[in-house]
Amino acid sequence: MRHALLLRLRALFTRRRLNRDLDDELAFHLEMREAQLGAGPNAARRQFGNVTVIRESLGDMWGFPSLESLWRDVRYGARTLAQAPTFALIVALTIGVGVGANATVFSVVNAVLLRPLPFAHADRLVRIFSIVDGKRLNASPIDLRDFAAESHSFEVITGYDFWTKDVTMRAGDEPREVWMGLVPPEYFAAFGVAPIEGRMFTPRENVYGSHRVAILTAAFRRAHFAAHANIIGATIRVNDDPVTIIGVMPDNVFPDWVSASSVAPRVEMWMPFVTGPTQWLEANRGERGAETIARLKPGVSIAAATEDLRQIAARLGERYAADHGVGVEIQPLAEQRTGALRPILSLLTAAVAMILALACANVASLLLARNSARQREMMLRSSLGASRMSLVRQMLAESVALSVAGGVIGVTLAWVANRAIVALHPVSLPQLADVAIDAPVLLFALAITGATSLLCGILPALAGTRVDLSTALRDGGRTGTGGRLLQVQQRTLVAGQIACCVVLLVWSALLVRSLARLEHQPNGFRPDHLLTAHISLLSARYPNPDAITRAADAFRDRVRALPDVRGATITSIYPPNGRWTRPFTLPGQAFARIQEAPAARFGVVDEYYRSTTEIPLLAGRDFLSSDLATTTPVVLINRAMARQYFGPRDPIGEHLSLYAPNLGILTDTLPFPVTIIGVIGDTKNRGLADPSDPEILGLYRQMPDVNYWSKNILVRTTGEPERAATAIARELHAVDPNVALADVSTIDAAFARQTTVRRLSTGVLGLFTACGVLLAILGLYGVVSYFVAQRTKEIGVRVSLGAQSRDIFWLVGAQGAKLAGAGIAAGLVVAVLARQALASFVYGITTTDPATLAAMPAVVTVIALAACYIPARRAMRLDPVRALREE
Repeated sequence: MRHALLLRLRALFTRRRLNRDLDDELAFHLEMREAQLGAGPNAARRQFGNVTVIRESLGDMWGFPSLESLWRDVRYGARTLAQAPTFALIVALTIGVGVGANATVFSVVNAVLLRPLPFAHADRLVRIFSIVDGKRLNASPIDLRDFAAESHSFEVITGYDFWTKDVTMRAGDEPREVWMGLVPPEYFAAFGVAPIEGRMFTPRENVYGSHRVAILTAAFRRAHFAAHANIIGATIRVNDDPVTIIGVMPDNVFPDWVSASSVAPRVEMWMPFVTGPTQWLEANRGERGAETIARLKPGVSIAAATEDLRQIAARLGERYAADHGVGVEIQPLAEQRTGALRPILSLLTAAVAMILALACANVASLLLARNSARQREMMLRSSLGASRMSLVRQMLAESVALSVAGGVIGVTLAWVANRAIVALHPVSLPQLADVAIDAPVLLFALAITGATSLLCGILPALAGTRVDLSTALRDGGRTGTGGRLLQVQQRTLVAGQIACCVVLLVWSALLVRSLARLEHQPNGFRPDHLLTAHISLLSARYPNPDAITRAADAFRDRVRALPDVRGATITSIYPPNGRWTRPFTLPGQAFARIQEAPAARFGVVDEYYRSTTEIPLLAGRDFLSSDLATTTPVVLINRAMARQYFGPRDPIGEHLSLYAPNLGILTDTLPFPVTIIGVIGDTKNRGLADPSDPEILGLYRQMPDVNYWSKNILVRTTGEPERAATAIARELHAVDPNVALADVSTIDAAFARQTTVRRLSTGVLGLFTACGVLLAILGLYGVVSYFVAQRTKEIGVRVSLGAQSRDIFWLVGAQGAKLAGAGIAAGLVVAVLARQALASFVYGITTTDPATLAAMPAVVTVIALAACYIPARRAMRLDPVRALREE
């Protein structure tokens, strides 16, 4: 068998020589037979047999007849298509659009779902979360310590954090704010990575006093140091403290999406995760803010590890009140890479599936029309002995050639789309930076190209080769109508295209209307001409809250004195950014645990906050300059809190007892009494799509326990806000040259970031919808044009009998209207049944919004009439004499 296969393979390259040898051998045998018989050559040929048949049978022994036959069909199909270049181009482009859209979405799915993480033992990397009152929160660092000590399911369990710090690379340089990863040595061990230069942290360096060492990412090193420079041992300043560089880590140790927070930090530097004394840790066991990474032992499943930690959590709940009733959840690290993209991918996958269905239906309809016009060719080939299977194979070869060309176009379109995604991906979706055309994407494109060739080719091939020789010979091959079955098939395909078009239009319209309502809803303040920036006042010059207050106030006053500034305020919060929550109690209330106490969104501001943001004052008074650190602490509450906790009674003058954020046991902490002095309007403090939570605002100078080093400045300008950034930075450096002005942005941009996912999904779905509408128009146009061409004789008779132009127009238009009506009805049914697919995307309207469901069919009707217009005009101008003569 191996020898025979080798001979056949060799024959592929020596076929001409073998044919010459075979001709010589057959001629020799004929001469010998002629000499043997003593008769003429005709008698020798009659006794020898059919030379052509013998030659073909011997030739088949040398090669691969089936493959060669297929290759002949492909070559013939290519020559046939070359004679109709416009048709071939339209079909290839149609398939290319379907393949390109699907390959683009699959490349994103592959990047965020299927591609393995670039870490050792990535399948064993997990995150650990606490479940408190049904909500998933970050874990407690103290719980993580106990999990690591008592669990038998993990090789590594570690907590980490990230924060911004001001870094000065060299003396005289301006500081820049850098995202800093704060990690213990176990963090790098969990990922199984080693430094490419220098060394990792040691346990001793995770203790305060020995913690002033840093590890850079490779990208940060390339950006700030020469490639040949020896940076190990070099000193930089972090928050004005000297820090020694001890190593360089690969860039992928902290992917941007590895965070349970809404922030997606690009960590550029690492420092030790400094822990405090054990007593301090135990007192803050209830503080659940630690990011986690853990690695399972080999062979341990997620379910087994979860049960192990749940048993430990139950024991911790019996020992510590802060852990009472707190559950545990484990999530594979790979799942977090999807993040906010999961609902988008589900929606877009359904959309591109419909695009591919539209493309296949369109191509099948075009092939049906083309093949029906080839009835005479099929009749001739069939009468000459061609089997139906050979005819089907010939037509399938043509569809394969068209699909291959479409697949090449589709992969090219997907490559262009991927380049655009990588270049333009939003900062809040860093996962999209890894999108690429790789081997899995190419295999997927190849698979759907093959599927498309079968889906588009099999039905037209079967219909086009259904030849009745007696009928064809009787009619002379003139009609080429393809019969009623062909018409039903074409109309069904077009109705399906219109149905998909209706679904896509309804989805796009719902998303556009939802996005418009979300972005233009009342937000409780004036966001225009507002600039925000972040500052960090953590250094040796600000050792206490009073020092922080003086520096913040000095910076604010200098900014307020700028000529283009109408107002400025120092604040820990601003809309639409979320606030941290703070437990509180009303007079007469008593709770044993923090989980039982009410909590409200909380932030600290100065007396200019409300006037700068222009949030309305609904009752009471605003903060005053006379509300000093030595006077009674006062707070403002929003309308949502007044309504929820005070009902109809006036909250002005009421007292609250505030507790430190996220502490475990209320009875172990001293309450902080405050007085309500005013009620302000609600602002979006938990996202644009959600109603406002209860909120408490206090003065940072009156609340030293939360007067943190991290501050924001909010500036209202008379002109374009971005132009004031340079002057604001100059005033900050006049107060402290070692503090960086970071994250400069307008409030409008902050609101835009809140809708990134929605705008992305709406824009991409709108693009796919436009492609779907174009395909539906082409499909309907093709079918109506075919209808006109096939009924030329009938139209000629009608005109000759007195039919007016409008009668012909309505005759043709009625065909398109019937198809459009059937497709619209089916599309509306599908859109209503699939309404849950959009449930998480719509805002302010329902997924079965009557206005949208009524408007989109009207749009599709107009599109259908437009597609029918050109064929109808052609029919109206038809010369009846010429039409009847041609028939």
